[in-house]
Amino acid sequence: MLVASASPVRFSKVQTALGITDSHLSKNVGVLLDAGYADQSKHSAQEGARSHSVTMLALTSEGRTAYRGHAAWLEHLTRARAQS
Repeated sequence: MLVASASPVRFSKVQTALGITDSHLSKNVGVLLDAGYADQSKHSAQEGARSHSVTMLALTSEGRTAYRGHAAWLEHLTRARAQS
């Protein structure tokens, strides 16, 4: 998962990787923020003479733990299904 690393990732990079709209990603990020699984921060970025705001996303330690648990559960399900 793109955001599962310890480093913050640009909102736009996550949006591009998932191929979804701003509003769709914002809604899902909101759920993660409310659950305490994600952090969101805004920074100013300079591109040439232009300055603009960049939104960064990162999982909290609780979010990374929940993600790892969910991924392990999904892996267990797929193994059990393949063995049936």
